[in-house]
Amino acid sequence: NSMSIGAPATNPASDLELKLPATVGSAGQVLKNNGTAGTLEFGYGIEFDNWMVNTGFEAENTFITSNWERMDQVGFAKIGNGMTQSSGVFTFPSTGIWNIHFGVSLYKGGTAVRFAGGHIYVSTNGSGGTFHESSTTYTNIYNQSGNSAYGSTSTDYTLDVTNTTNCVCKFHVYASGNIGFVGHDTRNCTYATFTRIGDT
Repeated sequence: NSMSIGAPATNPASDLELKLPATVGSAGQVLKNNGTAGTLEFGYGIEFDNWMVNTGFEAENTFITSNWERMDQVGFAKIGNGMTQSSGVFTFPSTGIWNIHFGVSLYKGGTAVRFAGGHIYVSTNGSGGTFHESSTTYTNIYNQSGNSAYGSTSTDYTLDVTNTTNCVCKFHVYASGNIGFVGHDTRNCTYATFTRIGDT
């Protein structure tokens, strides 16, 4: 058995050189150009991860800083190395164009609350830098006092992660009054998904 690589169809101004990586990579990785003078490296093309809030909580205006865990329901598997988080601040495993999806599930007891939702905040200066509200979603809630109601809403933001140390995100919830945000330890209720869709 053999493999051959053909010469370019036209004569370039100078010789072309592709520099092979020193390792064979891991399962599921692809060989790609890292943008440095033809240097090749193994990496993931599409990556995916899913995190959920495993405990419900009541809030009116707060960042979700605790009770995050990776989805562990039967059949789930992240693609790639996966996200990491500390106190609700999520760090990306690789550079690239990432889609961030944030979904919230709501429960209103007997109090009157007109609307509730969530926000995606991103920073390109690390966890200690300035976070910007980059995506927002709200839903109306059945407002009558003394009646309970459920609701849900979601939002997306696409972030160009040019540096895995500096580009981070976190999630915020807001409502017109104190309301319950639904969490669960085996299914997505209030949750976030992260999908790498291409190179930066």
